[in-house]
Amino acid sequence: MFETIKADKTMLVSGPVSITLLKGKATALGAVLPLKEKVVVRKGRTLPVEVDVQSNFEIITGVGGNIEEVSGSTIPATWKGIGDDVARLPKPCTIMILGNVDCGKTTFSIFLANKLISASKVAILDADIGQSDIGPPTTIGLGVLSRPITDLFSVEAESIGFIGFTSPSTVEDRVLQETDKLYNAAKELEVDTIIVNTDGWVQGKEARNFKVAMTEKISPDVVIGIQKRKEIEHILNAVKDRGFRTYPLSASNVVRKRSKKERKALREQGYRKFLKNTTIRQLPISWVQLENTFLSSEKVNIERLKELERLVNLKIAYSKENKKTITMILKKPDYSDKEETPIPLEIHGKKIQIIWEGDEKNLLTGLLDNDEKFLGLGIIQEIDYQNQVLKLSTPYEGKISIVRFGQVKIDPHGNEIELSKTFSY
Repeated sequence: MFETIKADKTMLVSGPVSITLLKGKATALGAVLPLKEKVVVRKGRTLPVEVDVQSNFEIITGVGGNIEEVSGSTIPATWKGIGDDVARLPKPCTIMILGNVDCGKTTFSIFLANKLISASKVAILDADIGQSDIGPPTTIGLGVLSRPITDLFSVEAESIGFIGFTSPSTVEDRVLQETDKLYNAAKELEVDTIIVNTDGWVQGKEARNFKVAMTEKISPDVVIGIQKRKEIEHILNAVKDRGFRTYPLSASNVVRKRSKKERKALREQGYRKFLKNTTIRQLPISWVQLENTFLSSEKVNIERLKELERLVNLKIAYSKENKKTITMILKKPDYSDKEETPIPLEIHGKKIQIIWEGDEKNLLTGLLDNDEKFLGLGIIQEIDYQNQVLKLSTPYEGKISIVRFGQVKIDPHGNEIELSKTFSY
């Protein structure tokens, strides 16, 4: 359809929608919309399009897409003010953005980047592993802007750090390590400004300590905290007490809270982007290093394996043992009901952890080279324990040195099935 929008109006474009400016002048998060160039707003995202003079648009709305027209600008005046302040900072400089989920951190990151891009070279470090846009979900992504943007999803990744989890709450050290690594990579690109967009884990002492540790690791010139009701004041105060310059900002009043279903759908878009044109690869396990999994540790010897098989009365594909626990990957019996085979809860005072052969199917992994550089995503199809072969679905065709296990299961269509802690630690 074709729409004429009057001057000083804002269109809130909620995807899936595509808009094309046919005549007039409009901006989106500080990016001037080029004439006759289609702008796509993904499902789950909302883009504010500010109309400077009366303008004509072609609008194509997908299922669930929506256009809402409001008066004036939806960008808070404080956002524009901090943008001017940052533009005047000595270069190079680093800006870290903190905030709860759905407070507008990504929107502000784009707005700030667009504000700076005309006069400086800008990199964005996307450290929100649950809703990563530059890299796939479960990763940290680094990208350099070559022009104004309306969506971080369009930024090509310079470097990616694979974590394998959608929340940092149990892998703080890994997130800090990968963030530091990519931040150093960003500095080597000799950019003028690095914008660090963080995750939305902010509630509680552990979250505060994690954000303080990240701030100390990166040592930004400015920490910007976006909040609705001072929900991250405890973090900003802790950061300020350590000598960092902080700017509290109010969230935009048009930022919409996404449902779990919508957040999941956004992650699935990210998985699919990095899982196009996959093929099945078979990797001898002896050729690669397995990380973040108990499978990387030494398994029990053949004599102990036979002893354990007699005790559980089932065939064991793989087993490892420590002082407190015996982990067994059992071959599935001929009957369908696993409960028919009584399996002891303990053997010689050690707790038994049971995993069934095939439980590894659809587990997401990161594929790395010898220098731990991210090469691509892989989805485990099968682990052949007898022949020691790892079968992966992946678009990457080159040499793989490291397979890093994650906690997310993905089906062949890029749909997120579940979180699984069975193979990772």
